[in-house]
Amino acid sequence: MKKHFVTAFLLFSFLAFLETGIVVEALWHGWGGFGGVSLEYTKTGEIGTGILIFFIPVSTVVLFLIRIIGCKKRMEPVLELYPGCIGALLGISMVLGICFAAPDIADNSVIYKWGRQMAAFLIDCFHWMRFPV
Repeated sequence: MKKHFVTAFLLFSFLAFLETGIVVEALWHGWGGFGGVSLEYTKTGEIGTGILIFFIPVSTVVLFLIRIIGCKKRMEPVLELYPGCIGALLGISMVLGICFAAPDIADNSVIYKWGRQMAAFLIDCFHWMRFPV
């Protein structure tokens, strides 16, 4: 039981930091600063950032459904799922609380920076943004 709680807490904390970095970079990537020209997303950029932003939440829901189906096939009680669910919710809420209450801590997180750099690389590499016409 403790193993499921700790594993879910660490996994979902990691994924929440990564997702927060991706979302922040997707929101701020084209901003031109004060007085600069801001970029806008192309059609492929809108599709690409949509996939990039929604990949982690959709995949976690799919993993959760696979876990439920696995519990039903092995005839385990549903109470076995509660520690993992509580750990996942606690991990996500802790990361969101850190990002809003103490953004300096989140900005110094390696996982958060990795999410931002990954999103910036994909946006720049595939030319998902252009100057407005």
